[in-house]
Amino acid sequence: MIRTYFTLGVLALLCSGLQAQNPNMQATIPFDFQIGKTHLPAGDYHLTYAPSTKLLWLFEARTHKGAAILTIPVERNAASDTGMLKFNRYGDEYFFAGVWGPNSVDGSTVVKSSREKELAGRIRRPESAAIALR
Repeated sequence: MIRTYFTLGVLALLCSGLQAQNPNMQATIPFDFQIGKTHLPAGDYHLTYAPSTKLLWLFEARTHKGAAILTIPVERNAASDTGMLKFNRYGDEYFFAGVWGPNSVDGSTVVKSSREKELAGRIRRPESAAIALR
């Protein structure tokens, strides 16, 4: 029981810190998708990112269903005016692939889930989908 309360306390601290660092990242994702092992529905999402911990947290505004995932820092060649979310698509399944902040060459990606690896073995070139942040 103490372990559960401790875990909830740590999660609450992380989430409050995330919201304070970047409270304005939002995106409308028009399709269901998977992030890590979590399946999330289409909807309006709020995203927060903590650069110090590399933790990305997102939740759907209406249902409050969400996920937190550790990310891996990546860079791109040129900054874009708008931030974006990147997804890999295999047939009709979408997988979260990364996030890029506005006016920055820095971004974050995630490790592919076992389901995505399985599909990637069958479909060599996934289609990419990008959703603009607002």
